[in-house]
Amino acid sequence: MRLVTEQQAQEHKWSELNALLETTKKSGSKHDVAGVLRLHALEVFKEGRDHLALAQKAQRTQILASWPPGGIIGRLRIIGCADSCPACQEVIGKVFTVEEALKEMPIPPKNCTGSTKRPEQHGWCRCCWVPEIDD
Repeated sequence: MRLVTEQQAQEHKWSELNALLETTKKSGSKHDVAGVLRLHALEVFKEGRDHLALAQKAQRTQILASWPPGGIIGRLRIIGCADSCPACQEVIGKVFTVEEALKEMPIPPKNCTGSTKRPEQHGWCRCCWVPEIDD
């Protein structure tokens, strides 16, 4: 009976996640790609590594899939949870044009601590975008 080492298990996990991302990219669904990018960011977060760039890439992909620049939705509002960290509380309720959101990428905030018990790391941000509709 052959035992699998921790390193082999990690390599297998990342091989599978990368294959999933490539397959999803070929499907053409940006929503699905954003979801897989979030999975990647979550796994990096669980490993205690800096996941901010991947989380922002997932957010950017989601914005482009849901509200492309020049579309009928021109502005986006950040929403979050009542118990969001101070960094998230600073951005909750702010409104951005789609173009500003894509340029600034305010969520996840760089110093987000989310709901985790690991303040030395970026937290797992629970903020998200919603379209701002004119009355």
